[in-house]
Amino acid sequence: MASNASATRYDIEKFDGQNDFGLWKMKMRALLGNLELEEALEGETKMLATYSVEKKKEIGKKAFNTLILSLGDTVLREVSKMKTTVELWLKLESLHDQIIV
Repeated sequence: MASNASATRYDIEKFDGQNDFGLWKMKMRALLGNLELEEALEGETKMLATYSVEKKKEIGKKAFNTLILSLGDTVLREVSKMKTTVELWLKLESLHDQIIV
């Protein structure tokens, strides 16, 4: 049976506020990278200049949706007002990133 690369599935545990945010963040960056969406974490202005406005919006929306679907309900409530991928990512970091000295 031939495998279909576009059908590859990645199972990443949802971040629920109890699991390790640093590891979840690393896995999410890898997932977004594999989906060619990682640029959305930096915002549309940092994306390749060769991308059309529509392409940038599409990347942002897909990345945003991927992040939303990777959050548990409790954490999702904490970030429910965020409208862009960058806002969502920064809010998650501000709430859950632990500073290690």
